[in-house]
Amino acid sequence: YIRSASGINSAVYNIAITKAGSAVISALAIAAATNVTDNNGILFGSSAPTGWDGKVLFTKKLALGTDGHIMQQYMGGAHDTIITFKENNLSEVYTANTYKAGLQISSATPHYVFNNGTYTTTSITFALYDYLRIKVVGTAITVEKSSNGTSWTTVYTFAYTRTTDLYIGMSVYGVSKVYGAKGFNLI
Repeated sequence: YIRSASGINSAVYNIAITKAGSAVISALAIAAATNVTDNNGILFGSSAPTGWDGKVLFTKKLALGTDGHIMQQYMGGAHDTIITFKENNLSEVYTANTYKAGLQISSATPHYVFNNGTYTTTSITFALYDYLRIKVVGTAITVEKSSNGTSWTTVYTFAYTRTTDLYIGMSVYGVSKVYGAKGFNLI
């Protein structure tokens, strides 16, 4: 476990979780955040805003032509977040058309998948502390869930033709509390 952090604007942490081949699954460093604070890898939405005005941009990206994934663990309760791959490196408030592949992890159902810039209602269900990931393999985007972070079940799949690197963003609703994202095969 390695951690080096000093406030939300300079938080940098890379935690080696497991190795698969030569790539490492690691926590993502925060490049920019608004209305969100970091407390040892758990992100808290500000108490002042209501709505999707907490925003986070991570420093890593998935390079064009590379397969990889981002994942997050569900904390339960009123903890609403959107984790997404997007085509720009802007820290922005929830805007569906910029989220090319994303998942709204919600305290209530339905949950939404962001499919090529539009959100789609799904019947995805998950339990407290389940892991949820968005996996990119070629032109296939797969949303998966796991109770242990090892065995995965596909819950949604769609096609997406990439023309650029994919950046990683997160939107946080109101006073939500979420685990920071992790990624695989990112640069």
